[in-house]
Amino acid sequence: MITKEKISRGMEQGVIRLVADPNMGSGTVCSIGDNWFYFGGLTAEELSPEEYLKEVPKQDIVDEIFTVLEDFKKYEAEFGDEYRYYDAVLAEAGL
Repeated sequence: MITKEKISRGMEQGVIRLVADPNMGSGTVCSIGDNWFYFGGLTAEELSPEEYLKEVPKQDIVDEIFTVLEDFKKYEAEFGDEYRYYDAVLAEAGL
């Protein structure tokens, strides 16, 4: 199970990273392992990862990532494999 604490520690350890949207070449997405996903709404879409980290409090970022991951878990049929992948990446990192 992915918790907010795991997300926070994952960010500190670099297991969870904020990167530029690979499709757009700009904006910010969340990367865990070899996958990534959108989060953070319009603010993340408009800011670079560096700007986003500077402008948005860490706890808000953790909350936003957690909300998306909870949605992945909630919609098991569509996103269950993705959620399990992220959980496994965090577990492998000792989180």
